This record gives sequence, structure tokens and C-alpha cells, in this order.
Amino acid sequence: MDVGISFCLFGKKPGAPGVQALLSEEERFAQCAENGIHRVELALMEGYLTPGDGPAIQKMRRLADQHGVMIHSVHGPSGSPTTRHWLADPDEAARRRNVADRIPAMEGTLQPKGR
Repeated sequence: MDVGISFCLFGKKPGAPGVQALLSEEERFAQCAENGIHRVELALMEGYLTPGDGPAIQKMRRLADQHGVMIHSVHGPSGSPTTRHWLADPDEAARRRNVADRIPAMEGTLQPKGR
């Protein structure tokens, strides 16, 4: 059976509530692979992977490749008026910037379906 997981396990930043007890990113990918979980979702939002943080996003891709795990989706909520990265920001320049910040994350992490 091909099993996937999608509950914001990946990308949570150190210091966020509950993170101290979690495994490292590499340990999480290894644990998924060892337990037959072959597809994961990344969380692209404040407190997890920040939209526009290319190096962190590429690290997730590298670790996924290393452990034979596919990143099958990126969870990137629309934000809100009280956060940066709000996709419905009334300021057109901010809205365009926020949308543009998400595109590299999706393109940089999603892998071909053939894996």
C-alpha cells in the first residue's frame, strides 16, 4: 500500500510550541521512509516554512530525495490581515509579492509523479 501523510510534520521551526519534543527534519523523513510513508506534505506558513525561504525549502527537497520520500503537496494557507503573506492583501504590490513568494516553494519542492 502506498501511504502518505499530511499533518504539517515538516517545516515546523524550532521554538514553535511543541517543537522541542519533535525529531529533526532528517529524522522525520527517515522515520517516514522506515514506516512505509512515501508521500508527505510541507506546511508553507508562518511558524513552519516561511514563504520565500528558498534555502529551507530546498533542504526539505534534498532530505525527501535522500530518504526516497515524495513531497506530494504544499499546504500554503492564504494568510490573514494580521500576518505577512496575505494572498488577499488589498495592496496590489503586496498581494503580487505574496503570491510570488509561494510559487518557488511549490516548484522547488514538488517532485515528478513518476517517483
